[in-house]
Amino acid sequence: MTNHSPGNASPPTTGINPDGFMFFNATEARTLDAMTARIMPSEPDGLGAREAGVVTYLDHAVAGYFRDLQSIYRVGLQRLDSYCLAKAGAVFAGLSVSRQDEILRELDAGIDVSAAGADTEGLEGDSVEPILTRFFAIVREHTIQGMFCDPIYGGNRDFVGWKLIGFPGAQWEYTEEQMRPGFDATTIPILSLADLQRSRVFCHD
Repeated sequence: MTNHSPGNASPPTTGINPDGFMFFNATEARTLDAMTARIMPSEPDGLGAREAGVVTYLDHAVAGYFRDLQSIYRVGLQRLDSYCLAKAGAVFAGLSVSRQDEILRELDAGIDVSAAGADTEGLEGDSVEPILTRFFAIVREHTIQGMFCDPIYGGNRDFVGWKLIGFPGAQWEYTEEQMRPGFDATTIPILSLADLQRSRVFCHD
C-alpha cells in the first residue's frame, strides 16, 4: 500500500469485465480489483493498478503459469470477505477505502485472523496458517508484477507502470548518448515485446 489516502471515500465503481476472465468469478474479481487498487492506488496521478489492468494479469496468471496458487486465491478471497464481514460488517469491496487500507495493514502486520473461517480443504498444510497474511503477500507481489510486466502478459496496460517509473520498456539496444549518466529515459519511445516482434517481422520482409 502507499500513503495516498482519500479519507473515508467509498471505493469507485470498477471497470473490470469478469465475463472475459478465465479463472475468477465476478465476486472474486471485484474483491481483487479493490485490493489491488489499494496496493497501487490511482491517486494522485491516475497511474495505478486499475489503469494498468492488474486484475486481468492476475486472472491470466492464476489460470496459467501460477495455477498451483488457485486454491490459495480462491480460499483467500473467501476468507478475506468473511473476515471483513465479521469485523466491519461488509465484504472488502464494499468498505470505504480508508477501512480497506486498515484491513490490509492488519494482514501485512501478520495479525491472527484464523478465526475468519473458511473451507481450506485441498490446501497444503504449510500454506494455511495464517492464510490471509500469506494470501495478501502473494496478491501484493503479483500486483507489482502486473503493474510493471510487459503488456503481453495482460498487465501494464497502455504502459501505465512503465510511464510511472520512466522505463522505456523492451529496447533492441541503447545509443551511446542514452547510456550516459543523467540521460532522460522518458524521451525514449516506449516499446513492448510485441513491438519488437513486429519490427523483427518487418525487418525480414
